[in-house]
Amino acid sequence: MASDNPNATESAKSRGPNTPQVRPPPPAPRASRLVVVISVAVVVAVLYLAGPVLIPVALAVLLSFLLAPLVRRLVKLGLGRTFSVFSVSTLALLVVATLGWVMASQALELAENLPQYRDNIRQKLTSAQSQMTSTLGRASDSLQQISAEMSKASSQPAGAPPEEAAPRDGQAPTARTNATDATDPASTEPAARPVPVQIVEKPVRIIEFVLGSFASMLSPLTTIGIVIVFVVLILLYREDLRDRMVYLIGTGRLTTTTQAMDEGASRVSRYLLMLLIVNSSYGLTVGIGLWIMGVPNAILFGVLAGLVRYVPYVGPWVGAALPIAMSLAVFDSWNRPLIIIGLFVLLELISNNLIEPWLYGSRTGISPMAVMVAAVFWGWLWGPIGLIMATPLTVCLVVMGRYVPRLGFLSVLLGDGPSLPPEAKVYQRFLAGDCDEVFHFTQEYIKCKTLNDLYQDVLMPALAMAEHDRQAGRLEDGQDQFIYQCLRALIEELGDRHTEAAKAKAEASEPAAAAVDAAGPTAAGRMVLCIPARDEADEITALMLVQLLKFEGISGRVVSARTLMGEVLEEMETLTPTAICVCAMPPAATSHARYVCKRVLARFADMKVVVGIWNSPDLDRAQERIRTCGTQHVAATLDNAVQLLRG
Repeated sequence: MASDNPNATESAKSRGPNTPQVRPPPPAPRASRLVVVISVAVVVAVLYLAGPVLIPVALAVLLSFLLAPLVRRLVKLGLGRTFSVFSVSTLALLVVATLGWVMASQALELAENLPQYRDNIRQKLTSAQSQMTSTLGRASDSLQQISAEMSKASSQPAGAPPEEAAPRDGQAPTARTNATDATDPASTEPAARPVPVQIVEKPVRIIEFVLGSFASMLSPLTTIGIVIVFVVLILLYREDLRDRMVYLIGTGRLTTTTQAMDEGASRVSRYLLMLLIVNSSYGLTVGIGLWIMGVPNAILFGVLAGLVRYVPYVGPWVGAALPIAMSLAVFDSWNRPLIIIGLFVLLELISNNLIEPWLYGSRTGISPMAVMVAAVFWGWLWGPIGLIMATPLTVCLVVMGRYVPRLGFLSVLLGDGPSLPPEAKVYQRFLAGDCDEVFHFTQEYIKCKTLNDLYQDVLMPALAMAEHDRQAGRLEDGQDQFIYQCLRALIEELGDRHTEAAKAKAEASEPAAAAVDAAGPTAAGRMVLCIPARDEADEITALMLVQLLKFEGISGRVVSARTLMGEVLEEMETLTPTAICVCAMPPAATSHARYVCKRVLARFADMKVVVGIWNSPDLDRAQERIRTCGTQHVAATLDNAVQLLRG
């Protein structure tokens, strides 16, 4: 067809524009990238250096997110904002103080009772050490014997003088030894007696002890006081602070800023509430289980298990290690420690696979890898408090990246959304030469989507990307043909599977009508001829359309893209189709489609001609240009083309 096409010049001019779905995002200027890198470095440095000031503020903000829903409920009941804030804050403070008092008393009791378990711990360690020593000792003796035999056989040459034997019992030492002993002056001097050293501790005064204890407690008490004050102030003036942040950040972008703040606050509040429920239930279950098993100070271990579970991944195992070690120290046998280990494994399985997905699932919007990276980063930045606040703070960063264009990389790196759009993922797998993974992806895709959606939303955009790169000269030799062959095989395989599934479904419902239902509704005497506008990419889209027409009961046939236009017209004389469809892919879709329509309508004026312009960047302009050649039927999607050809 290329030799018969008079619009080659127009085609070459029209290759410049491309679809928004296909065009890769323009690279960011180098200066803006440098600004982003410098800004991130400055922010990290400020967070690290200003940690003593920012940690209480961040902790207060997160606690206000947790308590804000309860305050709003009390305000809606008509209790007044000030009363609601102080009531909720007092209740939270009482709960925290009660837990602290219980943990302190339990820890003191545990410290007093630890000497009672010393003998049991020593006995188990001795038993384990003796077993290990005996096993390792036998292995070491065997290796030493083998090494000695090998060294003796290889290191003693023939004719060497025998080694000097050691003196037997009762035999006098050699003369050299006696001479040495006789002339050694050190042997005649009396041994010096060591001087005893006594360490005398300075008596500690009561005032110094009190001042030292108060100084060590001053820093955490100050932090707790700052957090309490900030929580109360944030809850009291929450709306005012929100309005000020919107005015400061979102001048001219009130809609985007409001959406970002509402989504971030809602997501963090919901996540913290669900996390509190999960960890409290986990700690309560652990405490009850340990109490039933007879572990001392079960309340302490239950509270610790619930608290350290705020640390992602590592926290649950730290909370399990302490009571397991306590059970090893308390009980003589190994039965109860093994049961306690099984209890923690069972609780983790139930919590991770049932309770957490049911309560909040993936509502945080963070990928699992990002959760681990965030824990390491915030733990390095702010220590243990950073580990606890890692996930909520990362949620805020993901929300910022979703609504702030310059911070979009945060949403891509940390979010749980797909790393690539489906069409880009398919095209990337084509470029990597992995057709099997493309087929696996399409099978997963059509479990929740239709075959038409797969063709229109995934395969056609991927084909458009390949066509754009081919015409721009970015593909290697033979790479375009590999993509075309994979697409042909994939379309055929998907069509066969769709037919088999429809047939099996029809046989399960009505065996007598299985053959009719599998093929779709009958349309006797109707046949559509699909003509590619120019190249093989257009022919592949025609194969998709013919397959969908077949499922509607309309027979169709695809003309090869290598067929000249004169041969196409002769084939139309022979087949006498009821309609034709010209399939065209950008970039030169409109010009080639107009050429084919003019040739067809010049010879078959009464023929119904439908033009499919897939993935067009400017569909209205393309329709205007197509209609100038005599046809009014222009389709932008496969579903639209099927409706036009069926009507």
